[in-house]
Amino acid sequence: MLITSHIMSLVMDAFRREKNHISESETRFRHAMEYSAIGMALVSPQGSWLQVNHSLCQTLAIRKMNCGG
Repeated sequence: MLITSHIMSLVMDAFRREKNHISESETRFRHAMEYSAIGMALVSPQGSWLQVNHSLCQTLAIRKMNCGG
């Protein structure tokens, strides 16, 4: 079964839109972490900190060097 060029262009457009949506979502999340006045962290299921923001470092009085930055 051959896929017509019209269907292929619709599929490609859907992939492009999804990629843009994911990129925008990642940007919003990154900005929420970086610019939040509230301390936030990403924590692994094992309990280790994967990412922390500056506000959390200040709240816990952790030097920036030890706080992932």
